[in-house]
Amino acid sequence: NGKELLKTVLLVWQWGYGGSKPVRVALQSLMSPPNKASFTYTATSLQMTDGVVFLSGNAKNKGPCVFSAKSYHKDVWFANLMPGSGQVSSIAMSGHAKYKYVAIAQADGS
Repeated sequence: NGKELLKTVLLVWQWGYGGSKPVRVALQSLMSPPNKASFTYTATSLQMTDGVVFLSGNAKNKGPCVFSAKSYHKDVWFANLMPGSGQVSSIAMSGHAKYKYVAIAQADGS
């Protein structure tokens, strides 16, 4: 019928360390984003640490949330609901080898 179908996907890359050789890049996984029928998400909020992908968003009729997924499980997302009725404004990850933290800020200051 001449209609085009647009599909949004997340690609997770694994970067190698090349030294004097060219840097090796390999596609680790191809993921579908959270279900738009039940959730909205902010694509620019994407963060990743230790193989876990994070996206901020909202669960319809439930409020703000942070989605998390293990990249090797592909299309299994967990919606971690946040208190309040605001919106997640930013997500940050710690880079410390011994301690791993996820910081989440909401637009209402909480």
